[in-house]
Amino acid sequence: MTRMNHELRTPLTAIIGFSRVLLQGKEGSLPTGVQRYVERIRVNGMHLLSLINQILDVAKVEAGRMELEMDTVSVNGLVQDTIAMLETTAEVKGLVVRGEIPARVSPIVTDEGKLRQILINLVGNAIKFTNEGEVCVRVLTDPATHRPVSISVIDTGIGIPHERQRKVFDPFEQGDSSTRRQFGGTGLGLSIVKTFASLIGARVSVESQVGRGTSFTLTLPDADLVSPADGGPAARAS
Repeated sequence: MTRMNHELRTPLTAIIGFSRVLLQGKEGSLPTGVQRYVERIRVNGMHLLSLINQILDVAKVEAGRMELEMDTVSVNGLVQDTIAMLETTAEVKGLVVRGEIPARVSPIVTDEGKLRQILINLVGNAIKFTNEGEVCVRVLTDPATHRPVSISVIDTGIGIPHERQRKVFDPFEQGDSSTRRQFGGTGLGLSIVKTFASLIGARVSVESQVGRGTSFTLTLPDADLVSPADGGPAARAS
């Protein structure tokens, strides 16, 4: 797996890097037509690298080699970082990405990288399949402990037919047969969301109406809280 990782990613990363250097004009400005072709090389290289990363993640899980790295995680900070990372992509489409986050959210102990990737995939997916309106990331907490209970990503996009909703988490599946043609993509993003959610003890569900939007909800486990006094694990919330 390590060798495959190196053999696939290294040359592709080099191609993307060289195309970026050419576009920045460090070796002299390029003619407009050539710039357009180099930009296509860069964009398609990034798309292919994303696909490779997703396939390698799936392979690691299937081989039982995906490890958890548990740490203290600020859920509200992670949500805000994800929104900041993807809001430019949304703005290009004329969309708004906003968060609904309680004023107080207790930190949890989980794998930050896995949770971050889940949020990036869900928000990115929502932006991709929404042509107008907004994407909202909503965090719900336990009123007594302020522990985050769930994170929902709600969009005003195209929606998913009822008969397809159970399949969207399967590898290489999308909402319907026309979705791939219209929006592209690999159909791996939601499969990875489901797999990573299971790894951190969470579960993911979907509610959707065609033409009215979709809501993906990540229900977090009843995880150990972190005591704000000493930074260590607190008692498990009841």
